[in-house]
Amino acid sequence: ARASAPTPGAGAVGPTGPAGSAPAAIVVRATNTSGQSIAGSASSVVVTGWTEVTDTDAAFDPTTGIFTVPVERYYVVTASLEFTAIAAAAGVFFSVGVYVDGSAAFVSREYVQVAAASVARNPKVTSAPMLLTVGQQITIRGIQDSGSSNTLSSVAIRNYLGIWAV
Repeated sequence: ARASAPTPGAGAVGPTGPAGSAPAAIVVRATNTSGQSIAGSASSVVVTGWTEVTDTDAAFDPTTGIFTVPVERYYVVTASLEFTAIAAAAGVFFSVGVYVDGSAAFVSREYVQVAAASVARNPKVTSAPMLLTVGQQITIRGIQDSGSSNTLSSVAIRNYLGIWAV
């Protein structure tokens, strides 16, 4: 059976597909007020101590900061971290990264342009859609190379993450 008559010049319309529903939405939204310390050695540190706002599949562990992929799909991740005010030399960077199975997938860096004291840094990152398979793990990591440890802001709207299956 045809779903509708063909449009002239457009070719035949195929058969109607089986009844069904769209895949369930997979959404994670979390904020962070932990004030976690990030080493100043340019080593990536998994951000932990999140507060879940939404987690439709219980796939995110806010304590460890690990999202475990529940269904093979394309995923988009967005994250923001605010490093508290710290004196930093020109060229020092503050970063937030999306890591998949421990490897950097997307990293955004905010470089200090002019040496300044007491300036907060707020890098943000949004990934392109990533095809991920069941069991892969996503983490958000903070990275900075100021030479001394720096803490993340304890203001929830400054530190957030979102994960969506698309």
